[in-house]
Amino acid sequence: MQKYNIVYKEAQKSGYELSNAHLLIFDNDDENIPVLNRLFKNDYNTTCASSVDDLKCLLNRHQYPDLVILDPFKYAGDGLDVCRTLKEIPNTANIPVVLIANRQDPNHEINALSSGAEDLLIKPFSLSVIKAKINSHLTAKYRTDLLEQLLNIDPLTRIPNRRRLDDTLELEWRRAIRGGSYIAILIIDLDGFKVYNDMYGHSRGEEYLKKVEHCLSVLLQRPGDIVARDDGEDFVVVLPECSLQITFKIAERIRSAVEHISRQNKEIGQKNLVTASIGCAAMKATINQSARQLIVEADEKLYEAKSLLKNWVCCGDDELDRVSQNNAK
Repeated sequence: MQKYNIVYKEAQKSGYELSNAHLLIFDNDDENIPVLNRLFKNDYNTTCASSVDDLKCLLNRHQYPDLVILDPFKYAGDGLDVCRTLKEIPNTANIPVVLIANRQDPNHEINALSSGAEDLLIKPFSLSVIKAKINSHLTAKYRTDLLEQLLNIDPLTRIPNRRRLDDTLELEWRRAIRGGSYIAILIIDLDGFKVYNDMYGHSRGEEYLKKVEHCLSVLLQRPGDIVARDDGEDFVVVLPECSLQITFKIAERIRSAVEHISRQNKEIGQKNLVTASIGCAAMKATINQSARQLIVEADEKLYEAKSLLKNWVCCGDDELDRVSQNNAK
């Protein structure tokens, strides 16, 4: 399961600690790359690329740098296209790009900034100045990344919130279309949680939600599986490349584990058990459908589970639904 742990970087007197930053030096000049690499390798982690193919290879491996240094004006063709491309790809759009030029030229500066670059450095440049500028751009990026993480996680459980879930589900849906694969979703509602929360207080209720989150994190071990807190006592799980049968098995394990948490609490009587009703849906992603349809289908199954039985996994398959009903008794 994907982890979303925020790493707060302590501010130092000289600014943020940037020694772990990853710089990509992109230049097709064999003389420039060693010079730039020597300039930065002692302060940052550096990777060098001399062609668009090298760059594509890095991005395909999801090796995204924290900052790109590019000399576009010596590049065969329009080197600024590389900068524009980076700014058009969602996963690299927020990566600062610093361009290098051999001489002062107003057109170079205008074109550089118009392409989306954060800065333009003119040769010959001062070592202290360029390092200070790179530090400044990296610090700004880390602050932006931290804010983005804060906007995308649930502050109580430290897992993705609904905002992050919607973005991730859309991304996984498009990936499933390209791969011609199934994608599944679970919507989990905790039966009896409101009664528990009112009976024992909000603090105890929050601790209970953390236990459920931990339970979900332990059960969801595949790298692509994602769990998010929707609202209140609701959780949502996204399962890429997962058939309905496998989805049902995962949901049943979750239902059983949540019930076990409640039964372990000796303060809770049999009538006040906190259990999980789960609606699950799985479908093969196509361009004629949308991820929204998957959510609607799972939500309908959750409503059915809550209305008829509770502590039940409902997936719309009569045989599987009967199995869950029997397990819940």
